[in-house]
Amino acid sequence: MLVFRMRDDIHRRLPLPRAWKRVLKACSRDAETADRPALVAQAAGSELRQLRPTMLDEVRRALAAGEGALFPAEFFEPACEPRSAIEASLVRECAALADQRLPVDDAAERALTRALRDRVSAVGREVRAQGNVDFPRDCATLLGRFGEAARSADLEGLARRHLAGDPPPRAVKLRLDLDADLRGAP
Repeated sequence: MLVFRMRDDIHRRLPLPRAWKRVLKACSRDAETADRPALVAQAAGSELRQLRPTMLDEVRRALAAGEGALFPAEFFEPACEPRSAIEASLVRECAALADQRLPVDDAAERALTRALRDRVSAVGREVRAQGNVDFPRDCATLLGRFGEAARSADLEGLARRHLAGDPPPRAVKLRLDLDADLRGAP
């Protein structure tokens, strides 16, 4: 019986930011199953770092301006233009939620969660497009693992913490101390 292993260099060839490449590297390895949701959260955190605080303030202000209107979606107009994909996605999701008459904080949290899910699915689409051309044998497995990790990641909690003012998670640097490892010290 012939068993094919997934290539371990797929992440290097994809035109994605470094944080998303880290996620895909973990998805291509069997041993890193438990780390994948945390890596997706870190990569989503890198997306949140591209979100300007002024854009969040403008979106909240625009949502609050339409609260008392008969047709709130007509009054949703943030004052600043989006500069990144996450900002454009946030504005689009806020405009879609304006008619639901949610409290401003709930609408902002729900819109940011949906914007993060949109960015994760955009990465998945990019992986599918490139993977089907360059790595057709491994693409389905990689996408399955990536989708499982994306579903397991707590994007709603990440959005809630970001709106509360907590900084997005960053990649943890491993402390490598060979001497301490050889001595057996923790």
